[in-house]
Amino acid sequence: MTDHVNLLELIAADYTMPKGYDRWLIRSVRPDLRSSRGFRWPYPGGVARADGPFEADNSGGCPSAVGDGICAATNWAGMSSGGIPAVTLLLVAVKTGDILGHEEGESKLRFKAAKVVDVIDGTQLLKERGANADLSSADLSSANLRLADLRLADLSLADLRLANLSLANLRSADLRSANLRSADLRSANLSSADLSLADLSLADLSSANLRSANLSSANLRSANLSSAPHGNANTHLPSGWSVNSDGLIVPD
Repeated sequence: MTDHVNLLELIAADYTMPKGYDRWLIRSVRPDLRSSRGFRWPYPGGVARADGPFEADNSGGCPSAVGDGICAATNWAGMSSGGIPAVTLLLVAVKTGDILGHEEGESKLRFKAAKVVDVIDGTQLLKERGANADLSSADLSSANLRLADLRLADLSLADLRLANLSLANLRSADLRSANLRSADLRSANLSSADLSLADLSLADLSSANLRSANLSSANLRSANLSSAPHGNANTHLPSGWSVNSDGLIVPD
C-alpha cells in the first residue's frame, strides 16, 4: 500500500516555527482571507484571536458559536469541512496550550489563537508537489489544476466538480468515489487510475488516457469520451459501456 504524503509536512519543512509556538496547521480561506462566519484572518506576521466566550462543554474541532475559538486543519480532509475550496491557504502556527478541541483523528483543531506565517497558492502547490499526496476528501471544486502532477495521489472522495484537470498526470491516482461532475479531463493521463464509483457525469474526457483504468460503477452519464483511444482489456468499465473496434470507450 502506498504511503501518501501529507503536504502540510512538506510546506512546513520550508519554514521556521515561530518562537513560542509548537504546531503547524493549514487553513483554506477566501481570497480576502475570510473564512466561515466572516472571520477575517490577518496577513502573515499577524495573530488571529478568538474573542470568546469559550464553551466548556465543546471539545470538538468547530466553534459552537461566534467567539468559541477559531479552527484550522492538519490535512486536506480537515480543511474541506469549512466549505471553502483549498485554493488560497494559510500556513499557521499554534500553541498546544491554546488548543480547545479537535475532530476525531485530529484532522481539524479549534484553538484560542494562531499566528499566520504565510499565504500558500494551493493550486500551484498541487501542480508542483501533488504527486503521491494525501488529498482524500479534499475540496478542490473549480480549481485550476491544468498540467498538475497528481501521480499516485489519494483523491478518493475528493470534490473536483468543475475542476480543470486537462493534461493533468493522474496516473495510478486513487479517485474512488470522487466527484468529477463537469470536470475538464481533456488529454489527462488516467492510466491505471481507480475511478470506481466516481461521478464523471458531464465530464469532458476527450483524448484522455484511460488505459487500465478502473471505471467500474462510475457514473458516465453525458460524459464526453470522444477520441479516448486507450481503453483496453485491462480497463474495467461500468455496465452499459464497452470498447469498440477503434479502441474507443462507448455506450453499448
